[in-house]
Amino acid sequence: MRNLFVRILAEADIPANVEVPLHSLGITPPDSDPNTPAEKDKIDKYGPAARAAGFRFVPLAAETFGRWREKTLDFLKMLAKRKPRPAAIPAVEDGVFRESAINHWSQLLSMELMKHNAFQMSSRAQRAAAARGPRRANAFPEDFIRPYSPHTSQRCDPRRARRKWPSLTDFFWQFYGNAAELWYRIEDGHVKTILSQVRISRATLLGPSFSVLASTRSPQAAGGVPRQLWYRMEDGRTETILSQEGTQQGDAAGPFLFCLGLYPALVKLQEEFPDDFVGAFMDDIDGGLDETRATRYVDRAEQLLAEKKLKLWRDKSAAWSPRWQQDSDIPADIAASGVKCSTEGITVLGCPLGANPFIQRSLEKITTGHQPLLEAIVTFAQMGLQGSGLLLRYCASPRLNYWLRLLPPKSDVSLPAAERHDAAIITAFRRMFRFPGDFPDSVSAQVQLPIRLGGFGLVSATTIARAAFLGLIGVTASDVFSRFRGAPWMPQGGPAALLDLPWLQAAVPALAAVSEVVGPSFSLPSLQDLVSRPQVRLQQRLTDQLHKFRFNELFNSLPPDSRARARLLSCQGPLSSGWLSAIPSSDSKTLNNFQYRHAVAGCLGIALPHATVLQRCICGGEVDKFGDHFYVCHTGRERVTRHNNMRNLFVRILAEADVPCNVEVPLHSLGITPPDDNPNNQRMDIYCVIDGSDYLLDVTIAHPCRPDDSPIPFHRTVNRRSAQLPGGKTAQLAVKDKIDKYGPTAQAAGFRFVPLAAETFGRWAEKTMDFLKMLAKRKPRPTSIPTEEDAAFRESIINHWSQLLSVELMKHNAFQVASRAQRAAAARGPRRPGAFPEDFVSRGPYRPHTSPASGLG
Repeated sequence: MRNLFVRILAEADIPANVEVPLHSLGITPPDSDPNTPAEKDKIDKYGPAARAAGFRFVPLAAETFGRWREKTLDFLKMLAKRKPRPAAIPAVEDGVFRESAINHWSQLLSMELMKHNAFQMSSRAQRAAAARGPRRANAFPEDFIRPYSPHTSQRCDPRRARRKWPSLTDFFWQFYGNAAELWYRIEDGHVKTILSQVRISRATLLGPSFSVLASTRSPQAAGGVPRQLWYRMEDGRTETILSQEGTQQGDAAGPFLFCLGLYPALVKLQEEFPDDFVGAFMDDIDGGLDETRATRYVDRAEQLLAEKKLKLWRDKSAAWSPRWQQDSDIPADIAASGVKCSTEGITVLGCPLGANPFIQRSLEKITTGHQPLLEAIVTFAQMGLQGSGLLLRYCASPRLNYWLRLLPPKSDVSLPAAERHDAAIITAFRRMFRFPGDFPDSVSAQVQLPIRLGGFGLVSATTIARAAFLGLIGVTASDVFSRFRGAPWMPQGGPAALLDLPWLQAAVPALAAVSEVVGPSFSLPSLQDLVSRPQVRLQQRLTDQLHKFRFNELFNSLPPDSRARARLLSCQGPLSSGWLSAIPSSDSKTLNNFQYRHAVAGCLGIALPHATVLQRCICGGEVDKFGDHFYVCHTGRERVTRHNNMRNLFVRILAEADVPCNVEVPLHSLGITPPDDNPNNQRMDIYCVIDGSDYLLDVTIAHPCRPDDSPIPFHRTVNRRSAQLPGGKTAQLAVKDKIDKYGPTAQAAGFRFVPLAAETFGRWAEKTMDFLKMLAKRKPRPTSIPTEEDAAFRESIINHWSQLLSVELMKHNAFQVASRAQRAAAARGPRRPGAFPEDFVSRGPYRPHTSPASGLG
């Protein structure tokens, strides 16, 4: 309930700290009792001392059945007045908006209270039963075990949604759930019908003031009669829009229908110009022919298109020949035809073709055109770093890939453009996160690695340029030969003659450069192989090899047996990168800015400014700039909090796989002798039954790194073993320690023991991965997913769970370091929250459940 109030404060744009020691605020605690009574008693207990220190004290008291005290309601009303009103809500509706905010918060509080009332009652009852003797999970009713999975996923039921939001679902299913009929008339007069799964997407572009009522389905619409669309305005008036020509705006079948209409004209044009090339992509028609026939070609194309009620726009058409070095070289009839003539080059499907200066200018214009997107992403980072990271990786970083595939990787043309693109991406990355200090080359190199290799996924365009061009050659060269063999404009003499084409000759240096990097271990196809048969997924295979080379290059550049090597290996293991690919669509997959920045800094080896607020921990240990000490220090309850939340998340995963379970089950109640008298070794984290077998699951998080300059010999041992390829040694040792401790006695009692071990940076042990795969096989496949897609469904489930685990771990890593740092500072004297940087408090450890950024939820 406390955490929920923290979330409510965050929605009202108020930063908050929790569990703040009174002495750190200059308030003398009333006594040594850690527990506190209800509202009036709380005021008597804390009120005088708080007022004397200049604080306002507000007890937030509720009764078990959900009634909150008046002071709580007054406090919520005050918060509602602070909550920013969205620009879309007019000022006249401000009162309604504030009332809706209070209603929203009351629902959150009431639901959370009822959840934990049920949990408290059933948990205590089960503990009481367990204390009486060994009890197995299946000895309890199903609904009695379920309370231990309070965060089970909600399955979407369209019928339930229809009952709750009838107008919304009716609109959705009307325009997206039913197929719309489209009519078109064949040349012989017959009318054909096809079904389109997307109807009238134009309606979504008109804004909330419109609602679509109906659309005509008259077959005559395809024969020249305008298609009528009706819209109802907010004031009730009905307006009509006529779709008078072309295909239906926004319809999924529109491009297909357009190509159907264009195809006969292209066939006839090719028949009349048999020695020339005629091709088209949608409404862009391309021709390759001798300049003596160019004018007649354009005139005839214009006539044939006019027969199909299509207009050829001469002022948007262009012509170029390598022979045209100056304007006087352009034939007079072509210059007077209305077509734009160029002596430098031409752009075909967005790709510049021509002289190097023309291509260079085109690429500079392209890369410059990417800058507004980068600026927008950097600006958006202030509201949501997680969303900005996804946009940078999936939208901005790959934007040059299209031209890298089409243009030869020349050192004076496309490669400089790739370098500019890489520099712009890295600059945007640095501006997003605002890390202090230098940005070493090793960090940039790791950022440009794929996620699976421990990077941020901002793949370097310079690295993949040659692989991209060769990948294009691999899938097009053989197709060009088979499709156009015998054409007058094709080289004669079989596949070998194709090797004289300039675009194939450009592949020779690219093959040589890639071969030098990947070495003899990779079977690189020859140029003859590229022409003779398709090379499927060649770009992916080459890129994988190039990225492995970059990873090894980075790994070898780091000092042997160092913390940096151990960190890099820990970032590339199984399930470690889920937080990077998670879309912040729910609280369980959302990291606030502080948490996301902390996760990025930790994985990239960037010092954490808040980790060294003071040089000593409250335990007396020395604090390092990476916060390693806070991950392993046993004082405080931060490590326990992280462990318990990871355990609860595994309970949720088990529930999604339809496996009931118990948590914190005493070993003696299961007939197992504890390994020793340590209170922490008397219980098992999770007990469940899967397919008739009893499972014991124990969660543990191990830190793979220690400071390089630590004088403690064990710290150097940890770094040395964690820095050895292939990595994951720390998680393996944690698994071994758990098995040595619990394995023999658990097996003797008939249980299967599975340690769920992870490293701090997100790498999970192989046994955890195997266990998740087993659970994924149990999860029921929805009937809407066909059997042939079962493997993809199981893989998506594991990906979903990996994101949940990874995000939760990163949340509590940030909480653990920041909370311990603040405790260390508080122990040195009174400190107010304002004494810490903004991102350390308002974005920080005390807001683990903040809602997603606006527009991402």
